[in-house]
Amino acid sequence: MQLAILHYHLNRGGVTQAILNHLESLATCPPEERPERVALVFCGRREGWPDATWQKDLPFDCRLIAVPPLDYDSTIGAEPEALAEAIAHGLAEVGFKLTETVLHTHNHALGKNASLPGALARLATRGCRLLLQVHDFAEDSRPANYRRLLRSLRAHSAEELAGTLYPQGSGVHYATLTGRDRGLLSAAGVPVDRLHLLPNPVTEFRDLPSADDARLRLRQGLGLAGDARVVVYPVRGIRRKNVGEMLLHNALAGPEVCYAVTLAPENPVERASFDRWQDLSEKLELGCRFDIGVSGGVRFVDALAGADAMITTSVAEGFGMVFLEAWLAGQPLVGRNLPAITGDFAASGLKYPGLRDRFRVPTAWLQTDLVRRHVLELHTWMCRDFNREPPPETAEELDALLATGSIDFAALPSLSQAEVIGRVAQDREGALEQIAACNEGFGAARHLDAAGQEQLIEANAARVRSEYSPEAVGKRLAAIYRTVMADSPAEEVEPAPAGASILASFLSLDQLCPVRVEA
Repeated sequence: MQLAILHYHLNRGGVTQAILNHLESLATCPPEERPERVALVFCGRREGWPDATWQKDLPFDCRLIAVPPLDYDSTIGAEPEALAEAIAHGLAEVGFKLTETVLHTHNHALGKNASLPGALARLATRGCRLLLQVHDFAEDSRPANYRRLLRSLRAHSAEELAGTLYPQGSGVHYATLTGRDRGLLSAAGVPVDRLHLLPNPVTEFRDLPSADDARLRLRQGLGLAGDARVVVYPVRGIRRKNVGEMLLHNALAGPEVCYAVTLAPENPVERASFDRWQDLSEKLELGCRFDIGVSGGVRFVDALAGADAMITTSVAEGFGMVFLEAWLAGQPLVGRNLPAITGDFAASGLKYPGLRDRFRVPTAWLQTDLVRRHVLELHTWMCRDFNREPPPETAEELDALLATGSIDFAALPSLSQAEVIGRVAQDREGALEQIAACNEGFGAARHLDAAGQEQLIEANAARVRSEYSPEAVGKRLAAIYRTVMADSPAEEVEPAPAGASILASFLSLDQLCPVRVEA
């Protein structure tokens, strides 16, 4: 078996790192379980690619194949036949026969190159086995990508477009990072025997300092007293990280605790949101710290090892590395749970006592008419940006939610979130009592830190090492490749029978988090 791994580019980023991690994971497998040869197929761009080191420890032949038509397309239109021929030609030049190759493609349907889905379908009918790994969906808050796909592929409906994006046939398999995404593809009609769960491997932190040394350096970098408590949010603070909820935690904790986010966003739209939260924190004198890796000069490993706990308030993740990495850093994790992500981890034996599925606040604190108007406007905009009309029952569903007396903080627009944070900052003790009444077990979860949690941390870290190490993922990956290669090649490729269900699932009201889509 020959393995070709395909992505648009090899520039520094999440998917490129996943490819490097997969190579490292395959390298841990016995020779008889590994592919004979490996090729990385990309457009030719590889900014940040570790040219000098990436092949050093690989026990198999691996080479780069540049196929320029794989790059992001900037015009409307698709040329799948030409792209299929370019990929096949690139593989043939290094001796790869399509009928002996598994083509592991990343994010084929994201809308970065409209020719790719059709090109892959054509390669499948020429004998190439496909493993299509979906990290992200164009249907998930990427309306510009989705609209361009509609135009380029001349699709007139969500059903027609999904049929092209998610081809079906013998020898065409899919891989997802999470059980949630596997469920979406299953509902769209992908047969379960061609659906594979492939989590990211998690590697140990290198050069992690001692906790005592890191604590000192972290607090010095933040300008805090040596005994100050610090809770670190180890992310780049883009909108879906729901930074306002971190401010709410800090307002409830009081001045004796500092909550700190490690990096600011680079994207200007994301940076504007981040700056507004920083301005609010300063106005309310909450004591949060922002962009500590740059403005504070704090090393990331010191932030990890020197904190009292880690927090996550994210409302959406593709895989959710923090849910695994916190334990390897020796830290408890508090904040917001994402059951669609952590359900897989919990099934592997990890426990998350410091997380809650929702963080409810009293609706009496809110201008509910304002919340209702903003949420309905955002939901209508989001649906229409995907060429869909919002379901007629949306307003009734929202009214029922607002009538319950409490609402999840993440369901609020940023203006309403800021209103809640301000109210808590003005009357912390009174707010604590009301928040506790809305959230069962709130008091106990707030005070989790490393002291007294050693057994939990050690047990969770052990599960991460056994289930998500490069060795564990390497075995899983090699087994998936063997299964794909053992399948008969496709004689014809058919559309996904219920592919439009993917878009419908992302456009439901209960999936809307206003802070994620607000401009």
